[in-house]
Amino acid sequence: MAKHDLETREKQAHKFIEQGHKMQIEMTLRGREMAHVKRAIEQMNLFIKNLQEEAHVIQPVSKKCRRITVVLQANK
Repeated sequence: MAKHDLETREKQAHKFIEQGHKMQIEMTLRGREMAHVKRAIEQMNLFIKNLQEEAHVIQPVSKKCRRITVVLQANK
């Protein structure tokens, strides 16, 4: 995922958090991407770290088949 793509998703996430919504962030790996699961999880953790001030993790990062998911909720 390119830096600009990550920034765009972060802006969208900020909007959801400001409105008080829960968010499920999902990354689907395809083909050769399955060989780089560790890198995908690192990117997901970086995304969470960037939102850490406004949101906290409800459901930690998990891998199911080809999907990596995490659920966040706004801090009160």
